[in-house]
Amino acid sequence: MASNFVKISPKIKPSLQSGSFFPNNNASKASNINNQVLVGNFETTVDSGNITYPFNNDVQIVNTQTDFVGFSSNSMFDSGNYNVIKTQILNNSPDTINLHVRYCKDNDVTKSQLKYTTTIDPEELFYRNIPVRNQYFQVAVEGVSDSGEASGNIEGELTLSRYTQMNIPTQIDEKVTSNDMAMNDRNINSFNDDVILGRRSDVHKATRLGISDSITALEKTVWNANGSFNFTSNTATDLVLRSTSALDTGIDIVITGVDFADKIATDRITLAGTSNAAAITSFKVITDMRMVNETNVGVIKCASLTNNTFNYMDAGAGRSTSLIYMSPDKTSAVVQSLNISGRTTLNTDTHLELYKIENLNKKTLLYKDNRTDCELNNTVELNEPLTGTDIIYGVLKSSNVGSVGMGDSLYSCLLNVFEYDDN
Repeated sequence: MASNFVKISPKIKPSLQSGSFFPNNNASKASNINNQVLVGNFETTVDSGNITYPFNNDVQIVNTQTDFVGFSSNSMFDSGNYNVIKTQILNNSPDTINLHVRYCKDNDVTKSQLKYTTTIDPEELFYRNIPVRNQYFQVAVEGVSDSGEASGNIEGELTLSRYTQMNIPTQIDEKVTSNDMAMNDRNINSFNDDVILGRRSDVHKATRLGISDSITALEKTVWNANGSFNFTSNTATDLVLRSTSALDTGIDIVITGVDFADKIATDRITLAGTSNAAAITSFKVITDMRMVNETNVGVIKCASLTNNTFNYMDAGAGRSTSLIYMSPDKTSAVVQSLNISGRTTLNTDTHLELYKIENLNKKTLLYKDNRTDCELNNTVELNEPLTGTDIIYGVLKSSNVGSVGMGDSLYSCLLNVFEYDDN
């Protein structure tokens, strides 16, 4: 008797080994065993400020990312067997457009999240390989600018590939987080420029300026005020702000610091010229002051009711001119460098010291400049991390008090900081 166990199975054509898996939305029917497969082609237009979903019956959404009411199909593309989404877009429009890619674990675009956006200029033929992030994806086109000219067509082609080009190139005007895998190859300091221009969505550049035009005390914070501030004090106090000019009346200023509950807090205060304007919150320390919409005319001083200086703003500065920094709420910071300029004399023998205060308690020396009787023009690399209510501040220590024109010391310091959003 013949045995069925020794028979050789007939060969099956590749086209029959797996079914088509794309929705019926102008996408081509293809087997998913190939290393590369065409998803589909589209031709569409989009108005400025609106978003068109070319593979979802060309529905155009007005001024919102998540208004899917007009959709007759919420289907997305199944990309589970592939690694890369290859895009080819021809923008025949006279307007700039954005290409959006949404991802989801379910085949439902209304549940998807926007994870990738790139800008395509007018009349540009755009190519990009985008990584697969979830089981399903869908694309949309957004109109960014309105030239006033007749709109042209936007043509596109999508292909899925199994080739693992995961470290994709990224345009310098794209919004990316610091954890995204990307390559930005330029002959300039691209990371710094992208942060400053807002092209990295979770990193921000900040500075703090400290100015001392005269040495008026043997120990003083780097500001144009007498004396130094005790940053390790754990007592909250009521504060007032006043200007040396009566013209600083009816204009607002925002102060930031650590409040009575050891939380980062802000107060917006309307100045009353040379009279006291009271803060609402009790503070232990003030780390920043900023004018709102207008610039101050006179010197603005933030002080306690006993006239203990908390922060200082030079005339016309519009910002604190005290070398004090604390990272904003829900943000971690890296203090990168300190720029120092000015002159220190033999008469005053003044030294700059930079300290870090942790939890308004632990005090650590980060840097000390021991030079005297010389011009100052140098940059100190710090790379010091700050979290929570950690504070960086500068202090000047002198062996003698000079006078203007008689061996006085001048200091101007700039603290450079990168702030990272806590996720």
